[in-house]
Amino acid sequence: MIKTFEGAGKFIYKHIDADPKKRFSGEFGLHRAAYLLKLVGDPQNNLKVIHVAGTSGKGSTSFYISQLLRSQGFKVALTISPHLVDLRERCQVNNELISKVEFIKILNEILPQISEMEKTKFGAPSYFEILMTIFFLTAYKNKVDYAVVETGLGGTYDGTNVVSRKDKVCVITKIGYDHTEILGDKLNQIAIHKAGIIQKENQLLTLNQKIVVNKILKERVKGKKGTIFFVEKKINYKNVRLSDNKITFDFAYRNIEVKDVLLNTSAFYQIENSSLALTALFYLSQRDKFALNIQKVKKILSEVYFKGRMEKFLINGKTVIIDGAHNPQKMKSFIESLKNIFNGKFTFLIAFRAEKNFAGMIDLIIPVAGRIILTGFKTTNMDLQHHSEDVNLVAKYLKKNNFKNYEIENDSKKALNILLKNKSKHLVITGSLYLLSAIYLDLLYYS
Repeated sequence: MIKTFEGAGKFIYKHIDADPKKRFSGEFGLHRAAYLLKLVGDPQNNLKVIHVAGTSGKGSTSFYISQLLRSQGFKVALTISPHLVDLRERCQVNNELISKVEFIKILNEILPQISEMEKTKFGAPSYFEILMTIFFLTAYKNKVDYAVVETGLGGTYDGTNVVSRKDKVCVITKIGYDHTEILGDKLNQIAIHKAGIIQKENQLLTLNQKIVVNKILKERVKGKKGTIFFVEKKINYKNVRLSDNKITFDFAYRNIEVKDVLLNTSAFYQIENSSLALTALFYLSQRDKFALNIQKVKKILSEVYFKGRMEKFLINGKTVIIDGAHNPQKMKSFIESLKNIFNGKFTFLIAFRAEKNFAGMIDLIIPVAGRIILTGFKTTNMDLQHHSEDVNLVAKYLKKNNFKNYEIENDSKKALNILLKNKSKHLVITGSLYLLSAIYLDLLYYS
């Protein structure tokens, strides 16, 4: 019997594997995830699920979908990964963390099944599989109207790909290059993995993407006898404006038009993500026959923002902007948004997870950087034991590209203090969500 939240964390952390091949063990891993859920009664198949995959924007899109559904009076469960500060970010109801008491209670309920599973060919479930089981049971026990589920990695063999209901709605955000060591280094390979969440007769909502990606998505939907809807620039979202560091645009879905949608962010990449979320809401309103309150739709979008995505802190008269961009596709979108709010040089604090394409991200940062502070991180409370790229390798790349105004501080908390003492009033922290996780509470304290 686990009695404290700290004890719950320690138990779950024991199931973190240092070897990514064991964490992402393909079809066997998916069967293992499904087996644990079967032992607890398959709660996931008693839920209306919106399943979100993609390379960039899946966390933001999931967040927006849950907020929009909540604005219409529905009870909504949400799981995102990775979490920023608290494990319970992966188990939310109505965009609030469940209580520590409830988290412990549900974990205790599944301890016998975890023990039973350890004696089978599957062995012990992974950290991610335990958390997903807690989430699905949380959603079921709370009798939610909808459950919004962000994939962990990929799609086909992801631990979230365990819902067999035909009414599952699939949402696929922008697909690009990331996790290539697992998903493959070609766009078509990555797209096939992402498309794997699409099951029999599912509806797919996605962005109009590169030809090779669209082709794979269409083929998967056709093979599963589902339907597909593409969200397109200038058709579904258009007339984009930026004023007072907030974005406004017009949105349309089939016969519904909404003028002057205001987002509480200056991140232009959130236009695509919020448009996908609006599409999901409007699709569900027509499928499930509920009336939309457009005023409440606009109100919630004007108020909420997703933590760690172009989030701003005001500290000692300086603006600190943080963003979890961790691949070149995301970094490009982030840098473009930065340029729109300040036409000058920024001081950066950066760290990248090992094996990421840090060179591709550095190439985008250098043109807008006046100074760069390099730091590191190591996680002990995520799905894997993540660690940052060697700062000396990153420094070597900076020197190779004639960028000399940098310094190294391996301790991320000390590096944050160096950043905050910088004379520049425009400070940026980016490169990895794991870096943000390491210093987020410090930022809250300083602000």
